Amino acid sequence: GISLLSANKKTTTQIRKRLLSPNQRDDAFLAVENGAKWTLSHFLRAFEKQHSRQPKNSTRSNAVTFEDFAKWYTEGGYSVAPWLELLDLQKFLSLIGEESTAKYEEKSLAEVLFTFPLAKDRSLVVLRDDAHYVRSVVNALGLLSLTSEDIWSVLFNDVAKSIQFAGGDRKPTKKSIQMEVDQSTFVQCMMRILSGTGKMKQHSSEWAEFSPEETLKNFYLSFDLAQSKRVALNQLMCGLTLLCGGKKSNKLVFAFGLFGGDDSGKNGKKKASMTHNDFFFFFRSFLIVMFSCCNQSLSLSADAVTQYISDTAKEVANDVMAYWKAKKVEKIKFEHFSEWYNEGGFETAPWLELLDLKKWVLAEEVPGQQQQPPPPPPPQPLPPTPTSNEPT
Repeated sequence: GISLLSANKKTTTQIRKRLLSPNQRDDAFLAVENGAKWTLSHFLRAFEKQHSRQPKNSTRSNAVTFEDFAKWYTEGGYSVAPWLELLDLQKFLSLIGEESTAKYEEKSLAEVLFTFPLAKDRSLVVLRDDAHYVRSVVNALGLLSLTSEDIWSVLFNDVAKSIQFAGGDRKPTKKSIQMEVDQSTFVQCMMRILSGTGKMKQHSSEWAEFSPEETLKNFYLSFDLAQSKRVALNQLMCGLTLLCGGKKSNKLVFAFGLFGGDDSGKNGKKKASMTHNDFFFFFRSFLIVMFSCCNQSLSLSADAVTQYISDTAKEVANDVMAYWKAKKVEKIKFEHFSEWYNEGGFETAPWLELLDLKKWVLAEEVPGQQQQPPPPPPPQPLPPTPTSNEPT
């Protein structure tokens, strides 16, 4: 899996040791498959033996019914597959005793803050530990004191100048928001910006092995899914928006402008519009950071995390496009996106609520937040028109 929060190699190793090694995981999958095949073979032998006793003129089909399975299980199948008894959760929990069960249930309720639905019946689970860790990161980097616009106005020009100096680009234009940047340039530019605030810490009291450089490097690597060592700057900035200060609505306005293409301009004179491809990267950028900040990603392979993110970004992008195609709107501007979100999009992409850091990073400071509440609908409509997102 990918993780922004396990930037230090030693920390990552310690976490990985708690998980199954690749060999152990392969052995587990093999044991599961062999067990399933073994159980099936026992059942089919019993079924065929029973079926052979039927009269030749019987009209009964060869299809297996639930009654056939129940008869087999009752008459001895329970000794072949006794683990089916664990489908009764009470029997499963009884194995660890009543006191341990109560502690387990209490711990589970305390740890899970939110569970968000993703594409293909998957979920994004946000734990209290995730919230605590991210709060440590944004505080240590000083990000809460900065808005997305604060960072972008400097980062865009800083990166563009670095590329020019290296002879890699001409004078920056509006299209350059999609220019690709290498890890070293991105980290150096971000370190200059964060150091300038006077609030970045080289050491964190909450995170013993914190390193701002390593954290930013890992942030970059989370976006380099193709391992090409080049990532589009607007995607990095879109993801970074989640960790900055500011309201969710303002963050969405800003991030939308990062993917506006040639229609984007100052003061809304030429309002940004987005294509399906733009929406895919827009949603994917947010999801990459969300998964990078959650322990859930550590229990998944890198390929699985990428699939979760891509499938969900594509599904939500499809939903936005289908909504406006039905209304015969071709160029989807921010006011269109805002309408889609307020008219039900918040149920399709409820995880966008995490753009409001108060919803999770600061959630542990609010009493009564130990349940798994569904993400609330937006408390107020998103603003109808975007502000200027063009770097100065």
